[in-house]
Amino acid sequence: SFRAYLGLMFKNRTPKISLFGVDVEQHDLSSELLESRKVELGHGVTADVGLHPPSASLSLSGAMLYCEGVLVESYARREFEIAPEDDNRNFGALLIADLPKSTSEARTVHDGGFKPKDDKLSFDWAGKREFKRRIKAEFVRYEDEAEAERDRKNPVRTALRGLVAAVREKIERMCGYSGGSAAGSMVGLVRLPIREPGEVYGGGSDKKGSGTHQSYFQAVEDPISLHELSEHIEQGRYAGDGGLSQFKKDLKRIFRNIRHWHSQCRWHPDNDVDDLALLSNAEDGEASAKPFRTDMQVYTIRAICKHLDIPDEFHSVMVEGNDDYGDIDEDSEFSVGTTILLPHHLDVQAFKDAEELGKFALSQLREAKRTLERADRARKQGPRDCWLQCDNRACRKWRRVTEAYQSRYTGIDAHWTCDADGSPVAGCHVPEDRRADDEVVVRGDAAFASASASTASRATADDSGGGSALADTEDEDDEGSLSPRRMSSSPKPKKRARGPRKKKSLKPSKRRQGSEDEGDGDDEPDRRGERTADRKKKKKKR
Repeated sequence: SFRAYLGLMFKNRTPKISLFGVDVEQHDLSSELLESRKVELGHGVTADVGLHPPSASLSLSGAMLYCEGVLVESYARREFEIAPEDDNRNFGALLIADLPKSTSEARTVHDGGFKPKDDKLSFDWAGKREFKRRIKAEFVRYEDEAEAERDRKNPVRTALRGLVAAVREKIERMCGYSGGSAAGSMVGLVRLPIREPGEVYGGGSDKKGSGTHQSYFQAVEDPISLHELSEHIEQGRYAGDGGLSQFKKDLKRIFRNIRHWHSQCRWHPDNDVDDLALLSNAEDGEASAKPFRTDMQVYTIRAICKHLDIPDEFHSVMVEGNDDYGDIDEDSEFSVGTTILLPHHLDVQAFKDAEELGKFALSQLREAKRTLERADRARKQGPRDCWLQCDNRACRKWRRVTEAYQSRYTGIDAHWTCDADGSPVAGCHVPEDRRADDEVVVRGDAAFASASASTASRATADDSGGGSALADTEDEDDEGSLSPRRMSSSPKPKKRARGPRKKKSLKPSKRRQGSEDEGDGDDEPDRRGERTADRKKKKKKR
């Protein structure tokens, strides 16, 4: 509003301004910022960047640029090529800077000042493009850091945002809905419908079906859609204890309201119309209705619904829509050839779609809950030590690294050496890391085995780079050797030299000699001797 603009117009002074006889409250935006910090923009200009909750409540954010204490640009984003604010990044982040005015008469300003345009709504950035890029870089960096910090403090928000996004994608694939439109046969799913001033659509209260064909907000006691659900996520309503339970209730309420509205609160006889928005009254479409004719097997409303795969929740509106036949119910028997009006096929399809989407959303919620539980366990366990082995054959030392760093070298073809970018050591000459306790936790396929511990304890501290006890292991490309990217098994011990193997004579057993004493009590030792001979033969053959 004009009053709000006057309250922000001056930065360093607070003149008394009266608008329609009421004083304008002056605001110093810099003093109202939360989690603020100062950034250098160049040309001697220092800006304040931080979070401004009042602006966040209005979904506003951007650069507030003053010139000698007077506001010139407000909530500027597009001019600096900053992506438009969306619901997921609604921080109310502001970058506030007071720019000195240029005294140059030329259009391209090369001094330390800045020149507002004639309309005093923006600056002429000719000659100041680097300064303009610096504003964008500092603002975007702060927004990214604020989002990362918010997600760290509230992991539930990230998980639930992903769930809502997955449901929206499912809606688009299944129903062809686009964005946040309320159009389509499923009313109240993406957004709630517009409130109607009258109690009954069409204005007629005595028309057939007016008892059920009423306003959405009259029929649905507690309306909610995915739009409101997303707003609650951003506001942190589901962040505390019991937040996931409340989210589950709200999620189920969305699809319950859709099913209730389409099956209990509106009545349109089925016809060829493919857009329910064209049917304004309950009786619209009766002239072109496509009724069902009963036969010898299907002659009740309950049987018709079962025969045509119409959910049981439509029984009551079908009874009311066919009340021309008098006092009937879903089990009333009709004579053969009786025409029965059916609920519109779009209402039936909307009911079924809501059931399918509801099941999908709940399955996504279960997966999100498991993800949060895993993250919580990892947080309680704290950071874990991970290990990488140098691919340099003259080194082959194991190095303790962070889990995030190790994840960069998990591929089969990954190559890592001690002098790689970001390595915790300066090079292969640094002695191998030693274990500080009895066990080392390793993220990956397996943990350090006892053999690796004893090997690491024998690592030498010389500067030659070849003192590791793992330097003589077989090449990493050989089958069964250690992966050079991460610890995946115990280090392979060196092969011991062996002398010539002596040949041993094998005595044939009684069974091989065709002994006839198989039924005697001595046949068990003979069988044992035979198995021993077979094992020795196989061993010798190998």
